[in-house]
Amino acid sequence: MHAQPACANWPTYDDFDYDRKKRLMVRLFRSRKAERPPIVIRLDSYDAITDVDRYSTECLTPFLHQEGFAIASIGRWRPRKVSGAEFARDMARAVGEIVRRADRYGFDPARIILIGDEWSGHFAALFGTDPSYLTAAGVDFSALRAVLIFDGSGFDIPARLASASPYRRNQLLQLGGSTVETQRHMSPVAHLSPPNAPRFLFHALRTHPEGVMQAEQFAAALRAAGTSAEVRQVSPSRRKFVSTYIGSDQHPENEELRFLREAARP
Repeated sequence: MHAQPACANWPTYDDFDYDRKKRLMVRLFRSRKAERPPIVIRLDSYDAITDVDRYSTECLTPFLHQEGFAIASIGRWRPRKVSGAEFARDMARAVGEIVRRADRYGFDPARIILIGDEWSGHFAALFGTDPSYLTAAGVDFSALRAVLIFDGSGFDIPARLASASPYRRNQLLQLGGSTVETQRHMSPVAHLSPPNAPRFLFHALRTHPEGVMQAEQFAAALRAAGTSAEVRQVSPSRRKFVSTYIGSDQHPENEELRFLREAARP
């Protein structure tokens, strides 16, 4: 087992609430650059579904800050289990609140990159294929330049339900609802017709073959619809507990993350 690699120094940040009733908040990190940089927005985890934390993203924020991006992380002071539809609306509203603060924090609201890991990756994929969520939140969908997903899951909810255990089935029904119609609506694979985000990158651990298969299938469907989509299979940095610390100083896949520079060009 490898020791946990070191992270870069964390940048300073501001917190702001955007829905006090629901205890929803955003943590925003200013860019280290003077010009208006693109912004990377990390979606919150979806509490109604439990999963294995194969990725640690604790090093990702300082890594992206070193690369010159502004970064925003969406969170909740008091997480609670809600339907997938309500969670998606909450996350989209948060993106809208972030974009409306572009002048204050000095980033470019026309260059947005969404990041999600595990089930938050599901919602990042949903926002990248179904423009209705961001549009309803007042965000120009054409501003979404790329979607980056670590160990994503559930791109096709009906297909996952067909092979799910009773325990997982109850969680998936919380996300997708009880009807095939609502489950399809919450499935990114059901929204492949353009417009989509122009670029998708999936990181999938070789030691998690089911995750690799889901990423490969969804990426192939995106490419068939004319959208750029790549899958990078990566090896774990650790063998116990969290498998890999993406963005850490010694992580071998950090160079691949620099595709964001290309995606975020003016």
